[in-house]
Amino acid sequence: MSATNVFSRKFLPVDSCLLFLRLATAIVLFSKHGYEKIFHFQEMLSHFPDPIGIGKLPGLIYATITDACCTLLLALGLFSRVAVVLLLSNLLVAFIGVHQGAVNDHGELMILYMINLIFLFFTGPGRISFDYRYLLIKS
Repeated sequence: MSATNVFSRKFLPVDSCLLFLRLATAIVLFSKHGYEKIFHFQEMLSHFPDPIGIGKLPGLIYATITDACCTLLLALGLFSRVAVVLLLSNLLVAFIGVHQGAVNDHGELMILYMINLIFLFFTGPGRISFDYRYLLIKS
């Protein structure tokens, strides 16, 4: 897909909005949480919480996969719904298990991330995505 196709009449305004929502959500999540987990994995391991009892290492590996890999998949619109489900599961565990559902201490941001992800789950990634273009997954 060339850059000019993104702005052609084939795409509806809603597709541009879904692209913006995907990119904004993915970039913000990755820039804070994904980057941090990739480049500071060892330091995080010593103080990473274990709210569901699977151990710090497996929990941090799962969080790294979701916060790093799934955010990139979401930004590309590739396997979007799978990425959203994995991201939501990580956010729900963090929100309920670590933050005890409290809106303070960044809980409000987690709620906004979850709202965005739930919205993207139901709408799909839109037509400006690898899912639509190459995998023939229609929203």
